[in-house]
Amino acid sequence: DANVARQRARAGDCAGALQAFDAAIRVTIEPSLRRDRGLCHDKLGDPFPAIDDYRAYLTSRADAPDDYELAAG
Repeated sequence: DANVARQRARAGDCAGALQAFDAAIRVTIEPSLRRDRGLCHDKLGDPFPAIDDYRAYLTSRADAPDDYELAAG
C-alpha cells in the first residue's frame, strides 16, 4: 500500500518500505511511487535500483517539479 510505504519511509524504515512500495507499484501506475522507492534505495546505498526508479519516474513525468534534484543526485 502506498500510504504504508510512505509512512515507513518517513519513519526511516526504508528496508520495510521497499516491500510496501513493491506491492503498491504492482497495482497502480502512480509515478511518484517510483520516485519514492528510488529515494529509499538511495538511502540504503543501492544506487542502481534507485537510478532505475528515478528514470521510470522522470520518463512518465517529464514535467516533474523535482526533476533537477533527482538528476543532480
